[in-house]
Amino acid sequence: ERVHVGTPIGTHDCALEVAHASTPLIVADTTPVAVGVGGEVKLYGVYGAGGQRTTFASIKAKKTDAIGNSYGAGLALSTRVHGGGSLTERITILESGNVGVGTTAPTAPLHIDAQTSSEVIKIEADNDPYISFVENGVDKGYIQFATNDAYIQKEGSGPLYFRMGSTNRVTIENGGNVGIGTTAPDSILHLDSDGATVLTI
Repeated sequence: ERVHVGTPIGTHDCALEVAHASTPLIVADTTPVAVGVGGEVKLYGVYGAGGQRTTFASIKAKKTDAIGNSYGAGLALSTRVHGGGSLTERITILESGNVGVGTTAPTAPLHIDAQTSSEVIKIEADNDPYISFVENGVDKGYIQFATNDAYIQKEGSGPLYFRMGSTNRVTIENGGNVGIGTTAPDSILHLDSDGATVLTI
């Protein structure tokens, strides 16, 4: 059986089809003003041989604060693990646009909290994967791992620094000079140390 609301747009194989020129569907929550309230869609599925169903996931709007006449809100995507009695929020989009994966309080445009896992991000490509860094449409550099090689490339004429804390420890100038302990190497390899020993071989 099918239920059509509005003007159907085709003969899709679905139980419910909602069609409208502007807003096909509104899901509302009538809970009084509070943090985290908002419309929610729960996605159910069959988990047992006898046809038993339960909630597998949900998409929910979440009010940012408990202030009246304030309609800032975010979005939460939740899933359920086997053996878990409730859904767990996995992806959070705040009113500000910050996206959290594994955290409900992202403090950056993309904030990932792997919690107990050491592997936080996996980047995969069929050929020579790399990460590029762009500022206002201008390429600034990239990090790449090719089949047999690895590259750290900086665009522009300035030097490349390796830091410990806020201190520059190694400097590579655009011309190729390398400085250790100095940010102004005047030879191919320039070592500078406050101590008596500059180089030990």
